[in-house]
Amino acid sequence: MRGKGRILPVMALLAALMATGLAVAACGGDGQETSPTASLTAVVSPTQQVTQTQSPPTETVSPTPTESVSPTATVSVSPTPPEDTCSDTPKILRPQPGETVPMETEVEFRVSPPESGDQHPQVLVRPMLPNQDYWVQRVPTQEGNCDWLSRPVHVGEGGDRGLTFRVCAVVTDEVLTLGQRVFNLPQGPSDCVEVIRE
Repeated sequence: MRGKGRILPVMALLAALMATGLAVAACGGDGQETSPTASLTAVVSPTQQVTQTQSPPTETVSPTPTESVSPTATVSVSPTPPEDTCSDTPKILRPQPGETVPMETEVEFRVSPPESGDQHPQVLVRPMLPNQDYWVQRVPTQEGNCDWLSRPVHVGEGGDRGLTFRVCAVVTDEVLTLGQRVFNLPQGPSDCVEVIRE
């Protein structure tokens, strides 16, 4: 019984020492309590310094457009024939087409003098109505190299105001007399204009 009594206090002492050792180990030996959780150490790299190189803005200048000038086109103009140019076909100068004329007027035209003695210029007038004849006028007289004039030329009668008449100059070999009436214009080169009686 005496031996057992000594063993118990020793065991109690050992148990106390073991508990103390465990407490020290838990504190890490420096008196601070150590968390069983593993500590994490963050490794922070030093901040990288980024150097931004700013280039000065470059202005792009487009070249000034050059205006292209095309050379002026040369227009070839045929010279106007001289006034004394003659033709074998009559060309009435007066009256003009659509002109208002009095009952007695004159007709001026240009044509080459006939080469044949049988041909001669004539002036004829007819009203622009159905089934009307041409009236033969006074024989034209030559006023210049190619200029011919017939006057007076009778355009209708007193009651024909506002009526349209056809005035013709023709070179023909038909024999015609003043005041003669013909239904068709004599054969030969001719020129006609329409006028209005005032």
